[in-house]
Amino acid sequence: MTSTPSTTLATMPSIPDSLVERAALVVAHPDDEVLWFGSVAARVQSLIVCFEDPGNAPHVTRGRRRVSDAFPRPARWLRLKEPRTWRRTPWNDPTYTPHGLKAIDPRTDRRVAETFAQLVEILERELAGASAVFTHNPWGEYGHADHALVHAAVRTVARARELPLLCPLVASLTSVRALRRPLVAWGSPMRADVDIVFCERVRSLYVTHKVWTWDEQWKFWAHDVFAPVQAGSGSVPVSAIQWVRGFLDRDYPEHVEDRAMLEASSA
Repeated sequence: MTSTPSTTLATMPSIPDSLVERAALVVAHPDDEVLWFGSVAARVQSLIVCFEDPGNAPHVTRGRRRVSDAFPRPARWLRLKEPRTWRRTPWNDPTYTPHGLKAIDPRTDRRVAETFAQLVEILERELAGASAVFTHNPWGEYGHADHALVHAAVRTVARARELPLLCPLVASLTSVRALRRPLVAWGSPMRADVDIVFCERVRSLYVTHKVWTWDEQWKFWAHDVFAPVQAGSGSVPVSAIQWVRGFLDRDYPEHVEDRAMLEASSA
């Protein structure tokens, strides 16, 4: 990793309102829009939620459908079936593919490739009116390969349409090794104030319908940090990363050293 200048919330610029208001936001699962994009979810021109059916929990599908019916802003719910990547990613030795992150078994890789192709076809239509797009980062924030898949599909369409692409600088111990493997180049980070009122309103819907997937005690950040994806490959602006405790972090205690090495390399 090459060193990058230290960037803090105090020194980084705010994302222009004009960029956000003409942009699309594409998220993998219901509730991702407020967890990782709470500053822009209520303001973007269009919000697209990809997955609804986890494949093994009908009550989750029903709950997510009820949330979509009561959602407080217009949104496009694609209602796709999740490719079931959870716990099927080798986070000790992660490998990027054209479809996201390589799985530990060929069957999951086939599902990911099929879902990627389906999603690219849909997004080629859905992103036709956008002037920019926000989506997940390549390592799936806290380490979710569904997020990495959505990133790969959005990046494919954004590149073809020459749309600015912005991703949240969020990571966990689980995903830090994938983060350390350069896939894309990054522009300068920008900040945006989280709309706490909107996020809490949306969270209450998920909680009511028993489909809130994150920590019940989660407190929304005051600010999100995004960086634009650029052509080529290069290091992530480490000093701007917001670290979270991922669900799988305890499975990878050795990744503490990876995070320390990453932060030392940017000092």
